[in-house]
Amino acid sequence: MQFHLIVNPKRKEYLAPEAFGDGRTLLEFTRGPSFILTALAWLIAEDNGRGEGDAPSHPLVGSWARDSVVIVGDYGDEAGDGRGLYALARECFTNISQPAIAMLSQDVHLRARFVELGRGKLILTALGQE
Repeated sequence: MQFHLIVNPKRKEYLAPEAFGDGRTLLEFTRGPSFILTALAWLIAEDNGRGEGDAPSHPLVGSWARDSVVIVGDYGDEAGDGRGLYALARECFTNISQPAIAMLSQDVHLRARFVELGRGKLILTALGQE
């Protein structure tokens, strides 16, 4: 099976689906419910905070707006240094999954959904309360 990450090469950051309790393959984390895709939407939201229905204010919301973002698999093409982007991200980039979970947990409905799906412990870990 090919495992995937969501990578922002410009910022040298990535999201790991397993941190959200989502499956690691593309099909697993896109079949839903998928907290990693919700986090991605919040990260790339450009005009948050201008009206009702926006995400809660958080420094990560919109931080990836207008950046190129890639869903990359571990079977991907090799980079010039002999490593693919998946391996490069895992080894050299910052995993922002925990801060992204903390971001999502600010919404009461998403927090309840984490708990409903048996993933409430992920929020406590992200908030440093475990």
